[in-house]
Amino acid sequence: ICPGASVAFYAVSKGTSSGGSTNYLWTPTSGLDNPNILTPTFLPDTTLNDTTIQYNLSITGNGCGVLAKDYVIITILNRIINFNLPADTIICENSPVQLFANITGGNFIDWQPDLNLSDNLITNPIATVENTTTYSVSAGNQCDTASTKTNINTINCAIYVPNAFSPNGDGENDIFKIMAESPSSYLLKIYDRWGNKVFESTGINEGWDGNNLNNGVYVYYLELNLPTGNNSLIKNGNVSLIK
Repeated sequence: ICPGASVAFYAVSKGTSSGGSTNYLWTPTSGLDNPNILTPTFLPDTTLNDTTIQYNLSITGNGCGVLAKDYVIITILNRIINFNLPADTIICENSPVQLFANITGGNFIDWQPDLNLSDNLITNPIATVENTTTYSVSAGNQCDTASTKTNINTINCAIYVPNAFSPNGDGENDIFKIMAESPSSYLLKIYDRWGNKVFESTGINEGWDGNNLNNGVYVYYLELNLPTGNNSLIKNGNVSLIK
């Protein structure tokens, strides 16, 4: 039975003692509405879970001792379902990622939505996600169901580094700026042809405007990490300043 459920015992006694009086006793008595009848009802403590109890029936008669014995075994099933999911994940758009749910107490599992999943009925399907998606995972047993959620957040992992810019105030290509989505760390340095550092930034939104510098070829050094945890870039190259 499931935790908190009741069940009626059913026993049949054939014949009585010579004295005409028959006595019944179920042991242990805990959980029974009346342990002194043939058909008591088992009303378990609602906190009992994943437990087996044997109830013994003894039938006695006046002056005749024990007339019969029997027993019944009650198994209280496991209702508790526990989930252990990784923290929300950040991946590149259209990249595969393995979902994983460590579940105890559940006999079946279901991931939803099942779109772009290799198999929604296993604990560790592969998801290929184009856009940020919240997956709900449900598990159940004979007595209960439970669910929880995990978020797969997608970002554009493309990194674009211009090779020239023209800071002439016309509103087009006036700033040398790296294009990347929400890097977790960022460092950009610019050097002139003699190796002098002319610019440094640790903010992706801060570009180099080339103020007070002559036309020419400059060298950039870039360190960048995306929040996916496995997309990093260390790069150097040339950028032309053209006014």
